[in-house]
Amino acid sequence: EGVLPLDKLLPRRRVCPFHRFFIHFCIDHDLPTAMLLYLQKYELATTMDDLKALELQHAEKPWASLLLVGRLGNAHLFAASLQHATTVFHGRSESPPSSGS
Repeated sequence: EGVLPLDKLLPRRRVCPFHRFFIHFCIDHDLPTAMLLYLQKYELATTMDDLKALELQHAEKPWASLLLVGRLGNAHLFAASLQHATTVFHGRSESPPSSGS
C-alpha cells in the first residue's frame, strides 16, 4: 500500500526527527502554547532522557527552559514558567516599535 500510519511517523513517548524540528520551531518563534500542547499530545519531555533526546538549544529562551524543566514533575515550577512566558509576551506586545535609526 505504501502508506505509513501516522503513529509511526509521529510516535508517542519517543522522539523522532519531526518532533525535534517542531519543538525547535516553537522555541525559535516564541510559541510556548503550541510547544506545550505538542509536548502534551505526544507525551514528550517528561524525563531528563527525553529532554536530552530532543537535542534542544533552549538556553537563549528562558521561558522554554522553565517550561521544559517544569514538565519533569514540579507543578509549581511549571506554573511559574507559564506565568513568565505570559509576562514576557505581554510586555513585548506593549513595547513601542524601534525607529531603526
